Amino acid sequence: MSAPPSVHSYVSINTLVYNILPIENYKLNGYQLIRKKHSNNLFLTLDNENNSLDLFQYDFEFLHNLTDNGEIKYAQYFTKEFNSCDLFTELNLAEKHIEQLTEYFLQEITQLEKLLKIITNFDVVIPSFHILGKINGKTIDFSSITSRSPNEYISHIHKERQTLIKNRMNFNIDLNFFYNVNASYVNNSLDLYFSSFNIKNTNVKFVLLMSSLEALFNVDKKCISEKISKGVSKLLFLDLKNETIMKKKIKTYYNQRSNYIHGNHKYRITETDVNDLKEIVRKVLIIYLILTKETQIENAKLLLELICDKKKLSNCLNSKIMAIMLND
Repeated sequence: MSAPPSVHSYVSINTLVYNILPIENYKLNGYQLIRKKHSNNLFLTLDNENNSLDLFQYDFEFLHNLTDNGEIKYAQYFTKEFNSCDLFTELNLAEKHIEQLTEYFLQEITQLEKLLKIITNFDVVIPSFHILGKINGKTIDFSSITSRSPNEYISHIHKERQTLIKNRMNFNIDLNFFYNVNASYVNNSLDLYFSSFNIKNTNVKFVLLMSSLEALFNVDKKCISEKISKGVSKLLFLDLKNETIMKKKIKTYYNQRSNYIHGNHKYRITETDVNDLKEIVRKVLIIYLILTKETQIENAKLLLELICDKKKLSNCLNSKIMAIMLND
């Protein structure tokens, strides 16, 4: 991507992205989602400055998913441009330390990938990025492969799920959603949820997702199944009937998790169980993060007490959470 003629110092970043449905003018934290058409060759060009990254050998399956009768159709990118002066001021860096930009963007892209995962609940992957810039006459030109391939592709799933993902991409949260989370148990819960995307084994994925809930609600190591099922069913702002159904479901899932861990296969964990639990964990994490940020409460026990007594929540916060539940 070329810098505007009037700008002498600039930095731009381009990232390939898998498993995001094409949405015109979609932006997230200043990153614009664009599509580029490609001919059937060995390269997917990341910019128009003759810099390219050979992804054919790296990820044949991805290219295969872009093809139609042997001809590559479209690949999608996030692209963002920065005024270099503003960028270096924001990072508190001297321009001689431009190599630190790579580390900064790698961290930001990691956060962007996580944000897209929790927005869509699908295995969004940003496998590479390219930094191009010119600062005081010095050119920055760096490409890197950063991530793995997805375990599943959106093109392989049914239309209803594709529509759901597209609707969820309108969910208005930003990168700060994950920043400044000081409570280690919340970070542990997030790590377990995001780690589940990397696992193909159904049983192990299920255990990771159940453990994500346990990290949030197992506040005193007593009556674990009761604590988790009550916390989840209360947090999801369900009516009394569905709250009871959800509580029973989470207890069943916890028993399935325990039986698997202890070698008792009385309950069989299915792909349907995993997908259902993954939907529950995603929604729980979003609401839980909103609560911790809005209430400034990081103590797990105090937050659980608040969840179980919604009368203590402000009307504004109640409305914000209910909007998520209704529109998700």
